[in-house]
Amino acid sequence: MLAAEALALAAALLLVADFRAHRQSELLGGVNIWGYRGPVVPQKGADEIRIAVQGGDLAFGWGVAASETLAPNLRMHAAVALDRSGRARHRVTAVNLGAMGLPPSGYAAHLERHRDLRPDVICVYADPARAGHGTSVLPRGDSAISAATGYVPMLPLVLVDKGRSMHSAAVERAGRLLESIDRSMYGLLFDRGHVRQDASYTDAIEAAVRAALGIASGVVVVAPPYSGTDEDAKSHSALVAMVGSTFHDDPRVRFVDLAAIPELTAGSIRLDGVNFSAGGHARVAQHVAPAVIDLVQARVQ
Repeated sequence: MLAAEALALAAALLLVADFRAHRQSELLGGVNIWGYRGPVVPQKGADEIRIAVQGGDLAFGWGVAASETLAPNLRMHAAVALDRSGRARHRVTAVNLGAMGLPPSGYAAHLERHRDLRPDVICVYADPARAGHGTSVLPRGDSAISAATGYVPMLPLVLVDKGRSMHSAAVERAGRLLESIDRSMYGLLFDRGHVRQDASYTDAIEAAVRAALGIASGVVVVAPPYSGTDEDAKSHSALVAMVGSTFHDDPRVRFVDLAAIPELTAGSIRLDGVNFSAGGHARVAQHVAPAVIDLVQARVQ
């Protein structure tokens, strides 16, 4: 009995610590308790139009606050457009479902996980083909806690980061131990091979668009700006061709090609050569917003 009470107390203390870790990180570089950036959105209202942005690094927006990423910028543009058109009675919200380090092969499954958010318009914002390759995914897709409850634990990552910043091997080891236990339990209980690592770039984006169409009434496919390498150029051409051949006659789908906009390759709007600054996300939103507004206005007619 005492052992069970001690275990329950330890679990409660870990949960309290994890809630604190979320509060400290979710508005800047982390995710909320349900695994997406920014504050938790309430249950969708009858007069609400919800926009979601799914993707990897570019959608997640490392290095800027959650409020400065693409999703909230699109919300602002759509809200202004509805107000001007006399449809201000519709409240516009947005959620950033981008996951740092998530490859395109994981977009579809990540969307399905957040189906209950009931977005009306989904932007599938693709990273360049090799972006995030080999980096850790945030939020992780191999968490037993998340698979069982939907709650995304943040304490292990915070302990690892604090251990590094404090040069404390003990704190870092504690974080890695918690993460290892969670991952091991996922492997035993939940691993269903949900991410096809062998999917081609275009196949993965197509799967994400089809998943989005199963959830929302409209989808905007956003092709990323790229560095101009041969590999990037081939992947971009294949993506454009796929969208054109597969979804060209689908009235629910719009396509925005950021690679055709030279200003988005400027180093002045990038933080590290890859991730956009707050101003960069605002620039991207200016080019994506017309397609989103078109679908939103069709939704409220």
